[in-house]
Amino acid sequence: MALDLYAGIPVTDHQAAPAWYERLFGSPPVYGDGETEAVRESAGHRRVFVEVCPERAGRVMSTVFVDDPEAGVAGRGIAPAGRGACPGGVREAVFRGPEGAGFPFGGASR
Repeated sequence: MALDLYAGIPVTDHQAAPAWYERLFGSPPVYGDGETEAVRESAGHRRVFVEVCPERAGRVMSTVFVDDPEAGVAGRGIAPAGRGACPGGVREAVFRGPEGAGFPFGGASR
């Protein structure tokens, strides 16, 4: 079974968000209209879009799972707003976007 992911992050100000999310994901958008939407590919067939949607801004309900929740973002000028442990041996580092939305990165405990 093939698996694709297309997750969204709502924002109110599309002009303020792109630079922060470029640092978070470590790459520029792969496509989008440049006015209201920017789409990044986090891995093959897994995309995250940042889109102007004021009524939902500041509320992210996604977690990106990686080998090391902090190492992938280290050196990009973004520090986690919080760290924690979740059931099942998962570590989590939460990064807060320009509008306050927490975007968690999770990974297996070591």
